[in-house]
Amino acid sequence: MFVRNHARSVLATDFFVVVTATFRILYVFVVLEVGTRRILHWNVTKHPTANWTAQQFRMIVLGDPAQRFVIHDRDTIYSEGVDRTLEAMGLTILNTPMHVPQANAFCERLIGTIRRECLDFIIAMSEEHVRAILREWVSQSSAVCITNTVVSDRQRDMWASTISADHSPPAMIALTVALVVAQTSGR
Repeated sequence: MFVRNHARSVLATDFFVVVTATFRILYVFVVLEVGTRRILHWNVTKHPTANWTAQQFRMIVLGDPAQRFVIHDRDTIYSEGVDRTLEAMGLTILNTPMHVPQANAFCERLIGTIRRECLDFIIAMSEEHVRAILREWVSQSSAVCITNTVVSDRQRDMWASTISADHSPPAMIALTVALVVAQTSGR
């Protein structure tokens, strides 16, 4: 009930992993604005640290009084230093209970969606490749989120006309092929 009542002021965050074709593990950090279901920020790294995580928050939380709460799990990456940084920004930390991913259901659902709609169909070659894939997917999903909101038919048609054909699955596959060719030709 709390999250529902304060949805516009809650940020949900989490990490998930992507394994590349060379079996390297990459960590993707996502921040979701719960009230709008909008992805505020995402980034990819090979080695997430507490300092890196705190810097990600500094890049998105610019003292906006509308953002008051941050939901994150009890992963060790969210150290006391990260929590102190968030508190210094005026945010209240809402830690999820141990072994209860449903407590951060908004972010868990987003991660599941990213996997089902995007990453399950593509074998990532490198960190740059994951960035390119996610950049394309996030821009596509942002446009789709707009078309799924409750708006007038005229507004929906106007927004739908701004969604280009470049966001189609064949375009994403072409992007992947181009990146693989570029990487293999550089050897």
